[in-house]
Amino acid sequence: MSARTIRRDALARCPFSSAIECAEGFLRGAAEHGIIEELIVPTAIGVTVTDDYTDQVRRHDALEFHWRPRSRGLPAGRALLTVRPHAPQGTELQFSISYVPPFAKVGQFFDVVIGRYIAWITCGMLLRRLRIEIERCAAKHE
Repeated sequence: MSARTIRRDALARCPFSSAIECAEGFLRGAAEHGIIEELIVPTAIGVTVTDDYTDQVRRHDALEFHWRPRSRGLPAGRALLTVRPHAPQGTELQFSISYVPPFAKVGQFFDVVIGRYIAWITCGMLLRRLRIEIERCAAKHE
């Protein structure tokens, strides 16, 4: 079965140059504690700063992270956070998550019926949390 990808965007009130660094700080702290509240369950989290391969014009960083819930009944996922400058003083956050529903055909059916909506909501909640944490971090450094 192929992975499902969901993308959501938001605007953050922070300098473009600090967005990835601030998001990384938050996610590394979450990885140490083993939980991001928006994922609801205890989760193993990995974080990597990488090149933003989605932007052909400008070289800058993106943030990849993945999670694996301790419960087998929930899907593991991968996420990519990319950022773009947004006038007058802000940053567009582009956030996508990918996951493969567990349990083969049964999981695929569940995903079509309700799982993808849960993932859509979860993606929005994660993006909202990232925006809040990025803005909080950037405000401390002003």
